[in-house]
Amino acid sequence: DLDFLLAYGGSVSSRDHDSSMFQSLILGQDELLPVCKTSLRDDPTYHIPAAPQSPIPYIGYMPASAMANLVNHEVVEHMGSIHLKPVMETGAAETIKALVLQGLGMAWLPRTAISEELRLGSLSELGSAAHRIPFTIELFRNVANTKPDVIMLWNKLKTAT
Repeated sequence: DLDFLLAYGGSVSSRDHDSSMFQSLILGQDELLPVCKTSLRDDPTYHIPAAPQSPIPYIGYMPASAMANLVNHEVVEHMGSIHLKPVMETGAAETIKALVLQGLGMAWLPRTAISEELRLGSLSELGSAAHRIPFTIELFRNVANTKPDVIMLWNKLKTAT
């Protein structure tokens, strides 16, 4: 049995579990930004939403990962017709960032993971604020878990947030 589950808000759906069985706390917030290597920003290939005949080279997260779920849901459901051409998929944001910095494509990356590259100008944001994907960092706990240590830690976290 798991005591806690740390997840990105929006990556755990109420259809995946009985929400009456779980409590959650929001521990933090971030947002995914669509970015590319700065030297490619003015290349028409990297203009969001792109034309169907010339989709944007895209470095994505592994299918079914939390970040892939967030990006896929937002891009497909809320951003309309953004045309992407997947060139690579991997599981780690740091690996994706390295590939974007090499100029292999664009990606949605957490602001906290790329703040230095944005400040230094090695990465640039694409699109507009409408293309950002906000998310929360949430901790979940099964209410049926009555281990004293779990309850004590949960109560401390509740008062701290």
